[in-house]
Order: sequence, then C-alpha cells, then structure tokens
Amino acid sequence: HAALIGIDGKLLWDGQPLSETKKIQELIDGELLKVKKGWGDTAEGRKVRATLYGKNDFGGAAALIVALPDGDEKTTLQGELDRRYAIQKKSITELQSQGRWLDSQAACKALLKNVGTKAEWVAELQPILLAFDTPESKVELAADKKLEKIVKQLRDKKRDGAPKALEALLKTAANTKVGERAQRLLTALNTPLP
Repeated sequence: HAALIGIDGKLLWDGQPLSETKKIQELIDGELLKVKKGWGDTAEGRKVRATLYGKNDFGGAAALIVALPDGDEKTTLQGELDRRYAIQKKSITELQSQGRWLDSQAACKALLKNVGTKAEWVAELQPILLAFDTPESKVELAADKKLEKIVKQLRDKKRDGAPKALEALLKTAANTKVGERAQRLLTALNTPLP
C-alpha cells in the first residue's frame, strides 16, 4: 500500500502502486509542474514558490517576498520560507548525528549558497560551516570518506573485504558518529541470514 501526498500536504492518492502506475505518474508530473511553475492564487505567490521550491533559491524568494505588499499572502509566504530554511538547517545537524558527515557538510555548503546575501542566514550558517574545520570534525569527515568507500565496495558486490575494512575503520573511529554507523554495518554483515 502506498500514498501520494501533494506539495500542499493533501492526500492525492492511496492504494496499490502497481495497479495504477500511469495515474500515479500523472499525479507526480502534476506536482512537479507545480514546483517548477509555483502555485497559489496570485502570480507573485506562484513566482515566490517557484523560486523557493523549484530552484531552492532562498535569497531570491526572500527578495520577492520583501517586494510584496503587506497582507496575508506575504505572511504566508514568509512563513513557508522560514520553515523551509529551518528544516534544511536542522538537517545539517541531523545528518551529523546519523554519522553522515560528508552529506552534512555538503548540505551546509548548499544551503549557504542558496540563501544568497541574506545577512541573518549567512551569519547563522558561516560558523556552522567553519565548524567542519575543527579537529573533531576532520576525524569524522575522514572516517566518513573511508566508510563511503566501503559502502561503494558493497554496492559493487565486492563484499569479501568489507568486514576487514570496517574493523580497520573502527580501530581509528570507534568513538565517533561515523564509527557507530560502521559498527551497525559490520554487525549486519556478520549476522547470518535465516
């Protein structure tokens, strides 16, 4: 059973996905078009949403919102922009807590690029990005690079060397978030299938 939720949070479809693949694809295409062209009651609102959701351009969306006349639409769009920024900013620390430091660093760089010149957000994000240069962060990043190589080996169906590589990684990264992730992977590889 599956469900398809639209960009506005409403249920578009639910059921057995294999039975209605054409309908599902049409609904997905329609939602992607909304993201690309924006949605809303006014051209200005559609333009803001297309900039924010379609291009992930926070700075551009912020500039468009500032130009809007005061009112409900401006308040709604500012709320959407603030929520989306907060979600992406939070994902940086969430990725770190999961031991995905390379993804976290990439997310931080992308978000900093996408906020443009909005001083408030740049001031919040620059220290987060600089924190990736601390000795502790460098250990996590190096361990994550090694773990990514091991995961790539597994994806390429080269399982034989993976357990030994994980054990070697754990000798240097046992007390890191990446080490926790590596330990879970090693445990999974060493667990016999029923």
